[in-house]
Amino acid sequence: MHDAKRCAAALILGTTMAAGAAAHEVLYLDAGRVYRGEVLDGRPHGEGRMIWPRGAVYIGTWVDGARHGAGIWRESEGVTYVGEFRDGERAGSGRFTWPDGRSYEGAWRAGMRHGEGVETLPGGASRRCTWRWGEVIRQSCSRAE
Repeated sequence: MHDAKRCAAALILGTTMAAGAAAHEVLYLDAGRVYRGEVLDGRPHGEGRMIWPRGAVYIGTWVDGARHGAGIWRESEGVTYVGEFRDGERAGSGRFTWPDGRSYEGAWRAGMRHGEGVETLPGGASRRCTWRWGEVIRQSCSRAE
């Protein structure tokens, strides 16, 4: 998995760069969203941070206005995802943690668990499973070590 924690570093806002290159800006978007970071053609593109009005935050890379690449998604209720995004969705490898302490670390596709991964419960018990579009293929589960 890519080291998504690097995305948590503070962004240094600079001056506008050459034509055609991303510039560091602040964008005030629909539904009260605020974006700070690199912008190309008026859309988030490169490294940046977006904050939603209810407290959700995404820090990471953007391509043409969509979360794409390594990033961190955190909701005010305590849900956290650290990993890869493609076209705005969780995709590739990542770790999702729920407020109750449950977690899943493994493969994602189109925002759903898809492929191999380990689910861990708050007490520490865990299982390695194969997932297909968010559903466990139960026959393939085993205790994770």
